[in-house]
Amino acid sequence: MSKETIETLVSELVHEEDWRRMRATAACVAGGPRAVHALVEALRSGTTELKKEIAAMLARIKDPQAGVALVGLLEDEDEAVRKAGASALEQMAGVLDTETAAALVALLPKTQEGAARQLMTHLVGAIPTAVIPLCEMLKHPDPEAQVTAATAVHWPIWHAVPGPHAGVQASGTQVPSTQVFPVPQKSAQVPEEEEVQEEQ
Repeated sequence: MSKETIETLVSELVHEEDWRRMRATAACVAGGPRAVHALVEALRSGTTELKKEIAAMLARIKDPQAGVALVGLLEDEDEAVRKAGASALEQMAGVLDTETAAALVALLPKTQEGAARQLMTHLVGAIPTAVIPLCEMLKHPDPEAQVTAATAVHWPIWHAVPGPHAGVQASGTQVPSTQVFPVPQKSAQVPEEEEVQEEQ
């Protein structure tokens, strides 16, 4: 068995030799929380290519503990890294926790209008747990932040995302829900007890 540390193996995800990249990939996939921690740490100082590979690896592992670090990639100076981070977050949308959702929502007011804002809104809308920090932002003292949150809350994706937080209300705003609860209907049949009384 190799004596290489998981930190060394992570750096080999972009090694020029195929067998080293394959070994690194296998180690990361089977490495559990320790591997995820090493991958997240490598995001802080890795090269552009390594960051892209790490983002793809984290999307494959789908450990929610890596969510906040992936949100950090959205502010990277390199466009390719930002795209890799966004892709990973989208693939992990169903498992991301509220902490990650809050970190993503916090970037909304800082994101300029245009394609970047649309991408950010799409990501927020794809994460079910984002409804909680969005509803909190609706109470923000800054009117622009409120508008940003309201726009994201009404993003069409919410219509397709069922979950325990669907239908939450905040500041008078209703979050659409796909959960439909049947309304009890009164039966036209006469209760059995009343029928017995009439016969008597």
